[in-house]
Amino acid sequence: MKHKIDINVILKKDSNNKNKRSLELFDLSILGIGTMIGTGIVAAVNAGPAITFSFLLAALAAGLIGLCYSELTTNIPSSGSAYIYA
Repeated sequence: MKHKIDINVILKKDSNNKNKRSLELFDLSILGIGTMIGTGIVAAVNAGPAITFSFLLAALAAGLIGLCYSELTTNIPSSGSAYIYA
């Protein structure tokens, strides 16, 4: 069931395809703020007084995941995200 993808095939196929970056800092900031507001409403109801701790724990997890993705994107410069990295 596991299917391995050869990285050389992916890099060769993707070398001619250059995606245009269309999201800027403002767009990404608004997406992040919208996500935090929605998460804050749900977390306030379920976490109660431990909401600060739950947000700190979630921030730590998101930061570590972000570092992993940044390392993968520098090693494998191809579009496809987690599908390509698996």
